[in-house]
Amino acid sequence: MIELAHNLWIVERPQRFYGLEVGTRMTVIRLADGSVLLHSPVELDAEVRWELDAIGRVRYVVAPNRVHHLYAGDVAFSPGTSTASSSPTARSSSTAGARRYDAATRGCFGEGAMTESWPQQLEAWHDFYVIVGGAAAGLTGLMFIVVSLGPPGIVYRASRGVRAFVTPTVVFFASVLVVAAVMATPTLGPATVAVALAVGSIGMLVYLWSVEGHKQWRENNLDRLDWLWYIALPIVSYVATLAAAGAIFMRVAIGLELLGGAMLFLLVIAIHNAWDLVLWMTQQPRGGGTREA
Repeated sequence: MIELAHNLWIVERPQRFYGLEVGTRMTVIRLADGSVLLHSPVELDAEVRWELDAIGRVRYVVAPNRVHHLYAGDVAFSPGTSTASSSPTARSSSTAGARRYDAATRGCFGEGAMTESWPQQLEAWHDFYVIVGGAAAGLTGLMFIVVSLGPPGIVYRASRGVRAFVTPTVVFFASVLVVAAVMATPTLGPATVAVALAVGSIGMLVYLWSVEGHKQWRENNLDRLDWLWYIALPIVSYVATLAAAGAIFMRVAIGLELLGGAMLFLLVIAIHNAWDLVLWMTQQPRGGGTREA
């Protein structure tokens, strides 16, 4: 701890957000009755615990916002007081304190509510969206190349088969890419993200209905696996995305996990369908005609 004045100390720790080092600082104040107040608690290592134990008993912890409460679990709470687990014989009470803090948090925000700050939650998902977004972007480009090199008739957008099966596959890749970009934008709050996801999901469900994929599947006597991969599973993915939007808007912790699962599922669907379409295009005659999809 760094002493700034009589009965006043600070503890500084490294802290990263979106790959940037911003740092964090806890203020330690010894009150007139000898008790100690911690403002913006940071992670407590053994040295800081001993130093806190030396200056007095920690009775008050102030977490001013949802970012600065992240390490409050290192402080053990008891009725009317909050005591730092600073002595070696009491280190195990840090875990009990974290459990009690979690229980207090659930009581404040509701069972299953998001208890971390929105930027911190996005940071945890950053690498995931970099991977799925990059994969979707690369595969979208490959789809353009494959279609442009395919049989001449395949590029006619008026083809009902293309509109019902080929174009939606590209749209699936684009959906994953757009969601990854939205989730990587640090200036968007959870409400804005939730509204964008809800509007996009509803729009995509309307789009899937408008391309009449089910009608094309029935008229061309395609098998049930085609119906599953091209019609049913994409609808499930967008419904899951819509549910994730509602969960994020309501600040339910499962929202981000549900959204990540929906995007991964949609990416797998698009990859499967893209490969299926590549195999189908290789079977088309090169003279300019195509067999209906």
